[in-house]
Amino acid sequence: MTPVKMERQHLAGLPASNRHSIFIHCGEHLFMKSPLTTAVSLLFMLARSKIGGSIIGWSFAYMTALMPVNKLYETKLVLAFYHPQPAYITHILIVPKRAIKSFTDLSEADLPVVNDVIVTAQHLVQELQLAEKGYRLLVNGGAYQDVKQIHFHLVSDHQVTIS
Repeated sequence: MTPVKMERQHLAGLPASNRHSIFIHCGEHLFMKSPLTTAVSLLFMLARSKIGGSIIGWSFAYMTALMPVNKLYETKLVLAFYHPQPAYITHILIVPKRAIKSFTDLSEADLPVVNDVIVTAQHLVQELQLAEKGYRLLVNGGAYQDVKQIHFHLVSDHQVTIS
């Protein structure tokens, strides 16, 4: 595993929106975490809280147009965007726009949502050319599920560690 180094930088040559970004160095790669991504990270922390967990399902069902995320792909039933706190170099969340707490709460009525998750993952694998390097589509449950809204992780490359 390649260690990752995080640091804050103020660079005059960057656009104003990126001047106070967090830069993540991973081997030869440089990743930037913008103020928008930082806002999403704060919302993600709220979603992990007890009160936030109640709100998050409703938010994905009714407020996706207002969510401060960089949408990679969207259908009537799901939204895909980069994870605000990635554990992998490529780490994408695919979230239903319907309040569904967990994998075990899926019912036959949710089959169109599951279909859209698969179609979205297939689209992103092709668009981001992940097939050659490999990828995984994961869903966490029980004690491994931090946010009480079902969501799927499309991951590729290696895990990152932040030091």
